[in-house]
Amino acid sequence: DGRLNTIQHTNKEQFPFWVVDLGKIYDIERIEVFNRPNCCGKRLRDLDILIGPYHNAMKLCAHYAGPSHTGDHLVFQCGGVLRGRHVKLMMRTTEYLHVAEVKVFAWI
Repeated sequence: DGRLNTIQHTNKEQFPFWVVDLGKIYDIERIEVFNRPNCCGKRLRDLDILIGPYHNAMKLCAHYAGPSHTGDHLVFQCGGVLRGRHVKLMMRTTEYLHVAEVKVFAWI
């Protein structure tokens, strides 16, 4: 929604994730994640950023060991262009996943 004062939040679970469907395949080069601005920033850790044309064909763009801090703006370069329609953030731990904003930068 473009506002950093709203967040998405999962339950505390094993391998929590967030996925966006971009509607068509793009050449993606960078993902930016804005951590929750009001508390609990250290929860964001051990995070994979995955990109792919299908849910079962995702490639790793980047891994973030963390932990993050409340309000952090994290920038992940994919080390080249990855073609994908879906972007997935998934933690490799049991925790809450919450972010304020995710921006996907791609060639049109």
